[in-house]
Amino acid sequence: MPFNIRILFIFVILNLLFMNAAQSHAGKPRGPLDLAMSTDASPAPGAVVGVTFTVTSRMDVPLLAVSVELPEGLPHVDGPLHWTGPAAKDQPIVLTFHVGPLGAQSYDVIGRATVSLPNGSTWTQAASILLEPVKHEKPNKPLPRLRQDPQGQSIIEIPVE
Repeated sequence: MPFNIRILFIFVILNLLFMNAAQSHAGKPRGPLDLAMSTDASPAPGAVVGVTFTVTSRMDVPLLAVSVELPEGLPHVDGPLHWTGPAAKDQPIVLTFHVGPLGAQSYDVIGRATVSLPNGSTWTQAASILLEPVKHEKPNKPLPRLRQDPQGQSIIEIPVE
């Protein structure tokens, strides 16, 4: 097969794959809310960590209930874990709170937002963040060094702690 035809063939295949991928994501329904959770620092054992839960509605909502569920064993230090009220389109509702001190285990913090409409229907979405304390280990040991003795022979020096 000539080189130009191969390039054209590859281009057509890639284009078809790209179109299929775009169509598979375009047809999926999205809820009326955008949710995001983040932390202000890398979790470490013994640390207090700030967590932010942001809920943004894609439409005006007469009643939105936002809450955060902390796992057993994770102390709440400060900040709100609940909010209820009307939500305007594209206006974020932000809960910022602190938890800790963290133990050595992982903690799954779950945020939920429920839209209540006048006709009695509700829609709930959830997001979560996994707080995995990172143990700060000792710095790496020094690497062996290569040097030469007075006779010109190579010597590998291995540092001892």
